[in-house]
Amino acid sequence: MKKHFISQLTFVTLFGMMMVLTACKQVSAPIVTTDLVTVFTSTTATIGGNVTSDGGASVTERGVYWGSILNPVTTGTKLQIGSGTGSFSTIVTGLTANTNYYVTAYAINSKGTSNDGQVGFTTAN
Repeated sequence: MKKHFISQLTFVTLFGMMMVLTACKQVSAPIVTTDLVTVFTSTTATIGGNVTSDGGASVTERGVYWGSILNPVTTGTKLQIGSGTGSFSTIVTGLTANTNYYVTAYAINSKGTSNDGQVGFTTAN
């Protein structure tokens, strides 16, 4: 009887420790970087970013804000480009020749939204 009680006590203790460790798991917002514009013409550009860490929770949305005015997060267009970690990109079309544009990558998980610094580029003539 004593041996059975010790086994149950050990199981309960280990289970309790596992629950405490699980409850203490730190989740943070994801880490995302904005890629440099790699290809552009007078009317198109390839823009994107890279989610390098999910922060301990699934990245449910990632993409870019972009526009022709500084600070595209508040002034530009939001463009979702999938979910999860890793690199992502898209081609934007309909741009105006010889115009400055700005891009900021973003990623969202259950903890919050992360944005990277903006990258600027100018379309060709």
